[in-house]
Amino acid sequence: MKQILSLVILFYLGALSLSYAGEIENDADKYQKCMSLVDSDPNAALAFVQGWIFSETDIISNNIPAGHCKALSYLALDRAVEAAELLEQLVDDMTIEDNSASLSPFNDPMLKVELYAQAALSWKEAGKLDKAYDAFGAALSSIVQNSLLQDNHAILYDLFLERGTVQILRSQYKAAIEDFTLALEQDQTQFEAFLQRAKAYRKRRDYLAARLDLNMAIELSENNPDILLESGIVFREQNKILEAAAEWQRILDIYPDSDTAKLAETNLKLLKIE
Repeated sequence: MKQILSLVILFYLGALSLSYAGEIENDADKYQKCMSLVDSDPNAALAFVQGWIFSETDIISNNIPAGHCKALSYLALDRAVEAAELLEQLVDDMTIEDNSASLSPFNDPMLKVELYAQAALSWKEAGKLDKAYDAFGAALSSIVQNSLLQDNHAILYDLFLERGTVQILRSQYKAAIEDFTLALEQDQTQFEAFLQRAKAYRKRRDYLAARLDLNMAIELSENNPDILLESGIVFREQNKILEAAAEWQRILDIYPDSDTAKLAETNLKLLKIE
C-alpha cells in the first residue's frame, strides 16, 4: 500500500519552485505544515486549509495540494464520503488544469492515479463499495492510457490487490480471483495477493485452490498470523477440526496479545461449542 498512500504533491510543488522560486516554495511549506496537522489535529488542519485557500496569494494550482490536505483531514475525522468526493473533485480540477496549463506538473498522470486510488480507499472506508470499485477502475484506466505507467509493477500490484478486496466485500468472488491473479502477474514476492486469493477461493468452496495459495503465502511469510487464521478457517470448513485448532493455537502461542489472537481464541471457543 505504500505506493497508493504516498503523498506525492510535495514533489510537484518542488518542481514548480524551479520556475517560481519564492512563491511556490511557500506553498510547499504550507502543504507540509498542513499534513503534519492531519496527523496531530485534523480539525486544526481543516482550519489551516481555509486560511490557505482564501489567502491573498493565489499561486497556480494551490487548490490541489490544499484540497488534498483537506481530503485527508476529512478521512482522519471519519468523514470518508467527503474525503472521497473531494479527492475525485481534485482529479476533475487537474483535468481543467491540463487544458489551461499544459506545462504544469499537476497534469502528471501518476498524480491522477494516486488521487483516484486514495478516493477508492476512502469510498471503501465509507462502505460505498460500488463507488470504490469505480474509482479503482478509473485509476487502472489512467495507467492503461499512459504507456509510461504500464511498467509500474508496484502500483499495478497494489491497485489490483485492493480492487480484489473490494470485490470480495461485494461478493464478486470470481472477479476478485481475477484481480488477485492480475496482481500476482505484477509481483509474486509478496504474500498478500496469495492470501486474498485463497479467501476468494474459499468463498467459492474451492478448498484445494485455497490451500495451494495458502501454501505459497506461507513460503513467503512463515507463521504470519493472518495466513494462519485463514488456514484454520479453510480447515474448519473442510471439517478438519484438529488441523483448524492447531493453526489457531499457533497464533495464540506466537502472537498472544494481537488482535488476530482474539479472533483465533473466539474461533477455538466456537469449535469447542460445536
